[in-house]
Amino acid sequence: MEHELIPAGEIHAPHNWVVADEAERLALAPTETDVRKYLYQESDKTEWVLTGLAPVEWAQHIGPTGPAGPTGATGATGATGATGATGATGATGATGATGATGATGATGATGNDGATGPTGSTGATGPTGATGNDGADGATGPTGATGATGGTGPTGATGATGGAGDVAALIHAATSKATPVDADELGIVDSAASNVLKKLTFANLAAWVRGIALTGLSTATNAVITAADTVLVALGKLQAQVNELDTKKLDNTGGDIAGNVNFSGTGRRITADFSNATVASRAMFQTSTTNGATVLGAMPSGAGGYSEYSLYNGPDPTNAAKFDFSISGSTARLRSTAIGTGASLPINIETPGGTTLHLGTNGDVLALRGALGYGTGAGGTVTQATSKTTGVTLNKPNGQITMNSSALSAGAAVVFSVSNSYALSTSLIDVCGGYNSGAPDPSNYRIELNWSGNGVFSVRVTNISTGTLSEELVINFQLRTGSTS
Repeated sequence: MEHELIPAGEIHAPHNWVVADEAERLALAPTETDVRKYLYQESDKTEWVLTGLAPVEWAQHIGPTGPAGPTGATGATGATGATGATGATGATGATGATGATGATGATGATGNDGATGPTGSTGATGPTGATGNDGADGATGPTGATGATGGTGPTGATGATGGAGDVAALIHAATSKATPVDADELGIVDSAASNVLKKLTFANLAAWVRGIALTGLSTATNAVITAADTVLVALGKLQAQVNELDTKKLDNTGGDIAGNVNFSGTGRRITADFSNATVASRAMFQTSTTNGATVLGAMPSGAGGYSEYSLYNGPDPTNAAKFDFSISGSTARLRSTAIGTGASLPINIETPGGTTLHLGTNGDVLALRGALGYGTGAGGTVTQATSKTTGVTLNKPNGQITMNSSALSAGAAVVFSVSNSYALSTSLIDVCGGYNSGAPDPSNYRIELNWSGNGVFSVRVTNISTGTLSEELVINFQLRTGSTS
């Protein structure tokens, strides 16, 4: 520490730090109060002084120590030390593993055959055999001669006319037929011919039914047909449904749909020529409003809370790279990912001339063309009010600070704070002098970031010229947010 910085009456060590080598020196994190303090570096026996922060700057004060002098004479050998106590006995070793099982002995010789057993008893008598076939029939004798035809008997009297009960009884007793055919007949009473009995075939009956006019048919009700409906009512409902469907149909010349379109089943596709070489010939989405804008939307159903558009780089969406843009209840997102055997792809933002911004799959963000920074509206300006140590407030991620014109002596330094809602203790902040024609020359100053905290950062300005300066120095700054995780 320089003597002028030592409070009166205090004694200090010659060095504030003693380090082993240059690596340990460069790893130090000094604060603003450590500027102009001294350090001793043992590896080359040099002395250094801290001259600045952000970045940390060291200036060598004393060079390395000269070569060592000759070695002094060897001192007398010291007395032999006492013998140490015997160490404790070590623990008993573990029991060895059990040996392998021995081989199986040879098989003994085969014994002699046993004696023959006694003869078994006689078996039971078998069943009686089947009866033989009958003998053949004898030959048929000759047919006798035909007798003479008898005479015709007299005709019987006509029976009485049967009643209706007799016809009903005959029909009820007749054999049932489940499926009639065209040639089958029904008996009818012909009211146009004095009610005489006539027959009607099923073919003629069917033709008559088909020719009946649907007098009284109403198509006013478009509803589901029920079992309680008459045939006429059911046909009216059916025709009403057909009429409404006809107003909603799409044919090969186009048409309008008055309701929602729902595709049943899975794996359905909307197909058209979306890739015609002539751009104007491609199928496209276009608003039906004259001179209106086309906006494609996607929204969840009910309380779903999530919508997404997904793009795939192959015809099999279960094995492809995928790029989607989506929105949920908390986040709007652009994402490059992969499904199945697909591989994730980087994201390029392109402008005329090529890729401007590249987002790698490893998280890299690369600006490939043009300037990277803040645009109009992101910055601001502020001027110190009273002196060069007066704090200022500028809640912008970048901007310009005009310092007060109060005097700053040669070699002197000032520190002032900048209140900034974007600043964090992990922020990286760049500061430098701004120069325009006629403005103060920033090369007469050393401008440094002192530190950064939550909502505020500190700037240090040193006059490195040979004279006192009373200027409104302009300082540019830009802020980048860092993280510790």
